[in-house]
Order: sequence, then structure tokens, then C-alpha cells
Amino acid sequence: MAIRSLKKGQMFMAREIGIYVNNWIFGNASLTDVISRVSKIGFDGIELVGEPAVYDGAEVKKLVEDHGLDVISICGMHPGPEPGDLRLLSHPDAAEREKAIDYVKACVDLAVETGARSVLVVPSLVGQPDVLTSKEEDIQRAIESLQKAAGYAEENKIILTIEPINRYEVGLVNSIDDALAMAKEVD
Repeated sequence: MAIRSLKKGQMFMAREIGIYVNNWIFGNASLTDVISRVSKIGFDGIELVGEPAVYDGAEVKKLVEDHGLDVISICGMHPGPEPGDLRLLSHPDAAEREKAIDYVKACVDLAVETGARSVLVVPSLVGQPDVLTSKEEDIQRAIESLQKAAGYAEENKIILTIEPINRYEVGLVNSIDDALAMAKEVD
């Protein structure tokens, strides 16, 4: 389900049924091989791992279109693959939060280039169930960061989606209710 703000306090839920797969599950297979396999299996398209520096958006778009597929979403990776690349929207350090916001904006750019409709974000670190300061402070910083990123996404007609992840893996957004509450605060 995608959540998009129409007017303050009003939400629109777009329900579409399709079968998509994240290319992350294919390990080190090339994107060309993944898309070929996904097409043969009968999927509708892919969710692309959010590594904007790795992909040429125009090439990805052509590749999926040539196989009758589409890119449904860009999946934000929090943290990134390099040591110290936290991409942490709730970080206590403002400079680190700005890096995370810039990362989300780069994912929005990749979404535009590939024809994806949304960018999935995780406001805290996957694999880090503890909060950094307090849950309330971390949530507030995440909301403020997402507000900045959401403005950019809205300008580009891309939906930001907040992924809830179980409490054993993340400390902030663990349920759909948590994600909806945060989305309402971001709006």
C-alpha cells in the first residue's frame, strides 16, 4: 500500500496487486541476469536496491522495459554497504542526518530515472534494535529528516514509504501503526 498526502489530514491509499521481487535476494547476480530471470518466472517487476551510485537509471529503465517489467520501488538500504555509511535519519549528529537526507534524495532521483513510484525508507538502522538517545528524541529527529526528504520527493512526484521492521531488528518503527503515525507527523 502506498500512502500519499492529498491535503493536510487526508490520506489516499492506492491498492495494486502485482508480484515484485527485490533484486537484493539474488546476491551478486548481475542486474541483467536478475531481470531476465524475473521476467521468465513471471514477476511484474522489481524493487531495486537503493544504491544510486551503482546504477545508471536510464539503462535500468530500458532493461526492465525490454523485458516487459517495471521498477516498482527503490529500496533504501539503512545502513549502506561501506563502514561508517549509516544513512541514519535519526542520528543525533546533524551532519550525519544531512548525509542520510542526501541519500534519500539520491534514491528519489533514481526512482525518477527508472520510472519507480516510491522510495522505501527505514528511519533507523536495520540490525540495531536499540535507540540512540531516547525513542522520543530519535523519532523526532527521524520525522524532521523525513520532512526534508519528503519535500524533495513530492516535488519529483515520488512517494516515500516507511518500512516497519520487527523490534528485534530496529528500534523505532516496528508496526504499521508506527509507520502510519510517523507518516502523519511527516505530513
